Order: sequence, then structure tokens, then C-alpha cells
Amino acid sequence: MGISVRVGEQASPITTHAAAHRFEQFFKEVMKYSEDDIRLLRDRIIDFLKVIYSVVEDYYGIVGEIGIDFALDQDGALWLIECNSQPTKVSLMKAFDEEIVSQAYLNPLQYAKYLVSQKKRYSKLGFNNSPGSPVVGVFLSKMQIRQLRAQKPLINILELAKANLEVLTILYFFCIDDVVYARQSINGTFFNPFAGAWETSSFPFPDVLYNRRETGYQSPRVQEFTSVIRKLGVKELNAVDTFNRWELYERLSEDHTAGVYLPPAVLYRDKSDLAGMLGRFDQIYIKPAGPKKGPKVIEINKIEDGAYEYGYYRAGLSGEKADRASLLL
Repeated sequence: MGISVRVGEQASPITTHAAAHRFEQFFKEVMKYSEDDIRLLRDRIIDFLKVIYSVVEDYYGIVGEIGIDFALDQDGALWLIECNSQPTKVSLMKAFDEEIVSQAYLNPLQYAKYLVSQKKRYSKLGFNNSPGSPVVGVFLSKMQIRQLRAQKPLINILELAKANLEVLTILYFFCIDDVVYARQSINGTFFNPFAGAWETSSFPFPDVLYNRRETGYQSPRVQEFTSVIRKLGVKELNAVDTFNRWELYERLSEDHTAGVYLPPAVLYRDKSDLAGMLGRFDQIYIKPAGPKKGPKVIEINKIEDGAYEYGYYRAGLSGEKADRASLLL
């Protein structure tokens, strides 16, 4: 498990563009923690991550991977910020060496292999003399498949194909247009290591469907496809393409073990909700409920004489001042 630390600019509401550091190195060299304190904090973080992961998977179904963003306050308390399905692993790539990054791509494939072994439904198809290997179909967008067939894969797809050379599943990539219902087959794209190129072939429906679509998993055509494969007993990794932040907050708050890690929050419906939070706290954050909206987060800080400073990130960090709360509303 790779834990990276990001430190944002002063007054920045997000750390997305910040440098990333290895957990142990940061707390030893920057925070001056002892080795015992670092170990204890790491154990607490791992327990916290397990709790969040367990609740997410119980509610949303099997997830092949998840990015969990959290904060550590001055009193040492852990607070959940958000969960991201299909994380891009940017912080891992910034902070860690190739071994840790590679493991992040191995994990979902190894998990897929484990799920199939539990189900005892191995495919009869063999590939590269590997009979009995589970078939894993990675579900992508049409644009991503076009990129693969043009020999221009994104880095995360390339790393996944490279990881499979170790795991040895029957791995292919496809979009919804590649599904052939009449033959229960898929015109999948795969990496041929002998040719060093991306090629296309016909594959059976997968044992495990690994969703890597950023959006569109709930569209009618995709729902038709997933309905078919679920009836066949196919396992799904990342059965949702994105998490709605408020829906997830409500689910976690219902669990007594996860709820202790949630900061106070309300769903904004009208100005009174914002006014109420400003009355309770000297510092608040406003963020969209939808996914991947980091640049739209706003930080508001109460300063002297009833005035407020607020910062947000667009092309760069911006900040402004309001003389009274009514101007913010």
C-alpha cells in the first residue's frame, strides 16, 4: 500500500497540483516524527482505510481500486476528504519508485484472479499456453479504444498491460461497440508482447469485467450489457464509475465505525445552508457533490471585523475578500 503526502500552497483549497512525498520520509524529515510515532500513525491510517473501504464495497459492490483522500489535523485526528473510483495514481507516480507504482496496477488484476478462483469458474480458453487463466475484460470509452488501436495508449493502460505480463490473466480492452451479443463475444484489443503492438481479436465474455470508464457506466447501452453479464455470473470491478460525494457521505455517516472520520457537512440547497456553516465555523470548504471537480473547491476563512477571505483554484491560485457574510451569499 502506497501512502503519499501532498502539501498545498498556503490558502489553497486543494493539493492536486502540489508535490507528493512518501509518507515515512515526510513525517521523518519534515514533521520530525520518531520511528515509533511514524509506525503508530501508519497503523492508524491503515485501520482507517480498511474501515472506509469496507463500507464503500458493502454499498457500491466490488471495487478493484480506490483513491482515499484524507487529512491529518493538528491534534492528530484523521478526517476523510473524499473517495475516488478509478484513481489516476498521479500522487503515487510523483512520490514512489517504479516498484510501488507497478504494484498499484498489479493489485486489481490479482484481485480479479482471486475472485475467479473463489468462484471456480475458470475459462477454458488458453492464451500463450496458459489454459485456465481467468479472462479479464477492461471496459473503456470509445476514444480510449481508438487510441489503443492507433498505438497511442494512455500511461495507465500501458502500465496495466505491463502488469499482466506478471499476473498472466487473459487481458483485453474494449468499448461498448465491441460487444457481439449473438456470439457472447467481444472484439477486444490486447497488447501482443511478441509484436510489441496493440492488436484486435475476438474474445469470450470475461470472467471479470474491470470498469475503467470515467463516465457513462449508467447509460442505457452499458446497463443492457452489464445486465447480460450479471446473469452469467460475471464479477465486476468498479461497478460504479464515479462516487457522488454527498451520497457517499450519507452512507458512511450511517456506519458508526466510519462516521467518526467524517467532518461536519451539509448539502447546499439555499443560502441559509451556507450562512449556517459560516455561523458555526471560522473555516469552511465548498465543493461540488459530483466527481473530479477539485478545481471548483472554494475555501472560506473568517478574518477580523466580520470579513472573509476566500480562495479557489482555476488556472492558478486566486483569492478575494468579502467585507461581510452577505456578500458571500
